[in-house]
Amino acid sequence: MTKFSRNILIFLGIYVFAFVLGADGFSFEDKSQQRHIPRTVAGLQKQLGAEFLVYKQNNYIIATDLDKNKADYVVNGVFVNCKKILVNQFFDARADDIVVIYIFKDKSSYFNGMQKYLKMQPISPYGHYGNRDRYIVVNYATGPGTLVHELTHSLMAIDFPGAPIWISEGLASLYEQCRVENGQLVGEQNWRLPELLSGIRSNRLTPLKLLFKSDTKVFRMLRESLHYAESRYFCKYLQEKGLLVRVYKAFRNNPHNSNNGIKVVEAALGKNIDLIEKDWIKWAKQQEWNGKSF
Repeated sequence: MTKFSRNILIFLGIYVFAFVLGADGFSFEDKSQQRHIPRTVAGLQKQLGAEFLVYKQNNYIIATDLDKNKADYVVNGVFVNCKKILVNQFFDARADDIVVIYIFKDKSSYFNGMQKYLKMQPISPYGHYGNRDRYIVVNYATGPGTLVHELTHSLMAIDFPGAPIWISEGLASLYEQCRVENGQLVGEQNWRLPELLSGIRSNRLTPLKLLFKSDTKVFRMLRESLHYAESRYFCKYLQEKGLLVRVYKAFRNNPHNSNNGIKVVEAALGKNIDLIEKDWIKWAKQQEWNGKSF
């Protein structure tokens, strides 16, 4: 695995999933011309042709050129189970609008498919979620974790519209490597840890109170990858204290009076954000990652 690999281990009854994941699949607000994305199984099959399999799972229509065995595994195993857990764990709001997912089997299929079917150049080599047109694209060569990452964005977009980017990307990236325990997804160590620790050693971290207030442009403009690492590992810190779900829901339920989540975090941890940051950094320095996949 390269340093940009991700891995998820999920145990769900008879399912055991080991996912190798690529780097930053990310949420993307597409402000260009509206995409022509069919919203029916028949329409999507017509658009893509016989080489693609098309599945419908509730309000998600999933098309892929993976072989049938692998496609069944990804759709009926990975997607169905991760979606069920995420909904039960975090997301109360439900949507009936169709979300279309294109899962391309490799880099060539992904780049060609993006241009042919969505009439756009890839904005990431991994995948993205388009919020306005409610679609997800995934380069499966990076692994199914990009699918889980972008699935999280599509669910949060309905449950917590306008969620600040730190919680959006922090939560989505947390499950780039995870397990299922007592019916919940539990984020584990991954390749973002070395970058976080490097940022701590070089004094390059964005202070939490500034990170929380960052809009998408600021988050992505400078030190984007480090911002991902900070957001992911702050969510992991909350997870280990048993507070992640509580903080997410409290923030979602009162977004306008929470100072971008600062007040919610302070209330949950019982101290001000500067003291929280000191404790979080101390915790982060104690974390280790062996750099290996399951």
